[in-house]
Amino acid sequence: MRLLFIFIIVGFELLSISGFAQTNTEWVKNEEVEQNGFYRNYGNNLEERTVGVIFNTTDKPEKDYYIRLNNPHINQIFVINRKGDTLYHTGDRLPFNSRPLNSWDFVFPIHVSAGTTDSVRFVLQHLGENLHFFVESYSQEEYLSRRDTNIFLVGSFIAIYIMLFLGFLFLGIYRREAKNIYFALFIIVTGNWIINDQGVFFQYLWPNNTALQNKFGTYFNTSSTGLLFFLIYFLEVFKEKIDTVSRYTIYTLSGFVIGRTILVLIYPDLMSEPFTKYTLLQISSVFMMGCSIILLWGLAWFIFKKEYTVEALGFGLFFLFTIRIILWEQGIDFLSFPRLDNFLFVVIQVITVLIFTISNVLSYRRSKRLQFEQNLLEAEQKEREISQKIIEAQEYERTNIGKNLHDQLGGLLATLKIRLQMMKNKASENKEVDDAIRIVDRSSEEMYNIVDDLILPDLNGKGLKDLISNRVAIFRANTGIAIELNMEGVSISDDTSIKIYRILCELLNNSVKHSGCDHISIRMHMTQKEMHIHYSDNGIGFDARTIEGRHGLKNIESRVKFLKGSIDLNSRPGNTSYFITVPF
Repeated sequence: MRLLFIFIIVGFELLSISGFAQTNTEWVKNEEVEQNGFYRNYGNNLEERTVGVIFNTTDKPEKDYYIRLNNPHINQIFVINRKGDTLYHTGDRLPFNSRPLNSWDFVFPIHVSAGTTDSVRFVLQHLGENLHFFVESYSQEEYLSRRDTNIFLVGSFIAIYIMLFLGFLFLGIYRREAKNIYFALFIIVTGNWIINDQGVFFQYLWPNNTALQNKFGTYFNTSSTGLLFFLIYFLEVFKEKIDTVSRYTIYTLSGFVIGRTILVLIYPDLMSEPFTKYTLLQISSVFMMGCSIILLWGLAWFIFKKEYTVEALGFGLFFLFTIRIILWEQGIDFLSFPRLDNFLFVVIQVITVLIFTISNVLSYRRSKRLQFEQNLLEAEQKEREISQKIIEAQEYERTNIGKNLHDQLGGLLATLKIRLQMMKNKASENKEVDDAIRIVDRSSEEMYNIVDDLILPDLNGKGLKDLISNRVAIFRANTGIAIELNMEGVSISDDTSIKIYRILCELLNNSVKHSGCDHISIRMHMTQKEMHIHYSDNGIGFDARTIEGRHGLKNIESRVKFLKGSIDLNSRPGNTSYFITVPF
């Protein structure tokens, strides 16, 4: 990183050596200016520059030409005719009424007599700063038409920026998001600076106060206060997502911007000395170039990872254009459009703001979706809690009923059997007593089966396989139905085991009571994430649409849903199948 800064510094200094050299007058014909214009970018320089325009009307009538320089911030301009007389003396260091025409650009009417060859020289002073200009030559009609067009464009820009500023400000207040308020401040500061950069404020608000014009341009521009709000917005958008290098780069750049602004505020004459201004601008350019490259590298990672893509594109566009401006200030024209340079920055800023407008719309929709998903999860969680409470209540009631049957009815049946046996002992042969004893034994066996089904089984170290194997053995013995069980490698938690056990018991009860089957197949296997259960019988089948909520299906479905599983039921005469999937 240190080598990068050294390379940038050396490169800038080599590129700016030309700023110290004296140059002669550059002459250009007015025909060329009318057709193509005349563009020069001297970069940050310490010398005045002179450009001459030659007018040839030897075979033309006299004419008034309107020569326009599209840089409204050249400090001083002397327009000198071929005799050496000064026709105009103006600049942004002089009151606005020193300009020959009421325009935020410098426009100079030049009268050329018929049948002559004439010329004027433009001596330009913008010492210590970037000197660039694009010279154009118009007729009066063309000038008035272009002036009206420019007024319309600037007016449209002001209207758009006011709407965007109010929109982000309202959004920040309504959603209580500081980042949108910061971006609204960035918009208004940048908009003011762009308008001031066009010379509009100088023209309409303080035409005779050049000191206020210069201070406004220093304190309230994109590279000072506007950049500070933009960096705060950057931090608010990415927060903890940005890497450490980018975060500290933003802190450093913010401190640099604040320090530079305070320095100019404390020493207002600091920028009046050309060499001091030149040196400070060179240092500032190197520093901002390095920071912009670092931040672009960090943003590239967001685009690569497809996170905050729209926001990263917006910030990336801003910092890319910052690099373009820094190179341009060094006299390096990259993506330069001389005729449109005055509006290029306006267009880039508007595009940047529109990108973040789209980003906010997408962010709003994303937050709404996340809120909806969160509400859905909360509803599902509440439904699961209710289901859990219902299941717990059912288990509690079943246990109570089973215990009561076992303790009360079981005791009565045992007492009844003892009495019957006593009666049998007194009577040597009594077939009716023997039948009564067999009925009591059968009733006791059925009761204990019911109790066993009602009371929640105690695992005592047993797994799901042992529980189901015991239950299947009971069903085989009591019903005579052939039950095929295959559940190798099944191992799950006790809580889930109980719920799976209840589901299979309900399926077995349904088959025994309603299907008339003589064969049942239970196959269970596990993957890394799911348990799959395939249960089938060869009974009479049923129409699932007509028995919804019956035969324990509703109970089965609620238990599967509680486990966040799915159940697929297919039934026809001779085959009824349940395919159950339970995730872990």
